[in-house]
Amino acid sequence: MLLLSALAISLTALYSIRVRGQKEIDSFQEAQLEVTRQSLRDLVSTAYDLIQLHHQQSEDPTQVLAAIRQLPAYTQDSTAATLDDATLLAMYGEQGREALLQRALATLAALRFDGEEGYFWVTDNQLPYPTMLMHAEKPANAGKVMSDSQYNVEKTQGLNIYQKRVALCQASGEGFVEYYIEKPGITQKFSKLSFSRLYPPLGWVVSTGIYIDQIEAMVALKQREVNQELKRITVMLVLLTLSVVSLAAFLIYRFSHRLSRDISSIQRTLKELALGKIVEPLCLDRTDELHLITGSVNDLITGFNQYSGFAKQIGEGNMGEVFQPLSEEDVLGNELLQMRDKLQQNAEEAERRTWASTGLADLSEILRKQESDLAPLGDHLLRHLATYLKINQGVLYLVADQEEEPRMQLLSCYAYGRKKFTKGSIALGEGLVGQCWFEKQALVLSEIPEDYVAITSGTGQALPRNIVILPLLYNEAVLGVLELASFRALLPHEIEFLEQISTSIGATISSVRINAQTKALLEESRTLAEELQAQEEELRQNQEEMVATNEEMQRIQRELQEENQHLRAEIAQLTTKPAATTTPEV
Repeated sequence: MLLLSALAISLTALYSIRVRGQKEIDSFQEAQLEVTRQSLRDLVSTAYDLIQLHHQQSEDPTQVLAAIRQLPAYTQDSTAATLDDATLLAMYGEQGREALLQRALATLAALRFDGEEGYFWVTDNQLPYPTMLMHAEKPANAGKVMSDSQYNVEKTQGLNIYQKRVALCQASGEGFVEYYIEKPGITQKFSKLSFSRLYPPLGWVVSTGIYIDQIEAMVALKQREVNQELKRITVMLVLLTLSVVSLAAFLIYRFSHRLSRDISSIQRTLKELALGKIVEPLCLDRTDELHLITGSVNDLITGFNQYSGFAKQIGEGNMGEVFQPLSEEDVLGNELLQMRDKLQQNAEEAERRTWASTGLADLSEILRKQESDLAPLGDHLLRHLATYLKINQGVLYLVADQEEEPRMQLLSCYAYGRKKFTKGSIALGEGLVGQCWFEKQALVLSEIPEDYVAITSGTGQALPRNIVILPLLYNEAVLGVLELASFRALLPHEIEFLEQISTSIGATISSVRINAQTKALLEESRTLAEELQAQEEELRQNQEEMVATNEEMQRIQRELQEENQHLRAEIAQLTTKPAATTTPEV
């Protein structure tokens, strides 16, 4: 009976540990998937904002006119330049708006993330099967109806993934779909999670996805670790149970009733312990061998209580809880420490990813709101980076557009003294900033030259510990350079974050400049139209004067003709009078 009881206790303990381990695995997997889902939401939100911006531009007559003037049909029409804006909008408005929307799709098609494996695609929202509008990885699919059976790879029911995305978006505006598909350049299929969001004004479904095979591999590794730990615990419990049962039987055989009572007390304690309960140490007044058993059980109780308290603190997120294993051979205690360290590492990684995602979202909002003027854009950008990264100084240079010799001009600075920037411009290859421009590579300095820059405060000045210089690239061209200085050394994930946002900043700078050029061209076109209108009015007045002069000449000609006829009549009368006087004499 005692053996059966001990076996039942051991099985119960094993089941409890297994259930707890499975819950930890499930929680770990869900946490990783939630991070991935949030990343997908942020990425699609960025694409959604880009489409919304171009759609708003397509509704703006000024933007549409600018797009029309870039159309081949406009440039090939020799009379188009003389047309007013209303006529241009009537003739080419639809083509201009379509060009702006296609520009949004082209921008999305060029974006890559997640180690060049991540990309966007856009379909319409028609059922039963949508039509592909843009696929960044498979551009040949544009215009195709996605009804082929090769897309029936949805993970749970084998549904058409494009059909399900449209159905989810029509039902709730957005949705996730998990499926199996090959990676770019690899024939093997991997698990992938996609997120889609409907843009109602155009009926576009914007989607992107991230491969989650790494998460599945991490979960499988976690499962193997738990199984190995269960095996070790099983062996320990079996050995412990057999030892306790054997010793208890021996003591019962020798000490009868008292021994039986004390062993029953130990058994009850072990049973409660196996059920996962918190129990008090045993208080048995014995000096025989049972005293040693009682001490061992109390050590086990103490260890279990320590394990339980430590696990509770970990479960509450207190990763700094101090825990000392019972001994160097304390397998469970050492495994708990390793589990704590792994959970802490995972939590730190998740926190860094969340920090980067939040920073990207905040930066995207700043870039979206400051697309009309570069000066406030630079000021807002530097203030945001200084606050978010806790840096002390920052400066932003932009490559000048109309310089014969390539130079960069200072756009904005944060917390810099004026002496450093009296020159105001930097040539290609000049200094560290010019070298970064020339090589198109980021520079991270931890050993700062004494004459380079100093951070000044009310109490004095000192050299920074870290300087980061980043090229702002767009389409492989350097549009500017961002230089940041800090008293503290920036962490690797912070430097990686800066490298990620440099492309977004470059794209925004390019967009602002394009908008400014478009505005200037529009103003020039308006001025030219006014000059043409003035010349047309002058020609009309000259024409009216010529018509009046012509009428006056015709009037004078008629008067001369009348006088000529009158003179001829008088001459005729004079020539007929002599003949009339001589006729009677004949």
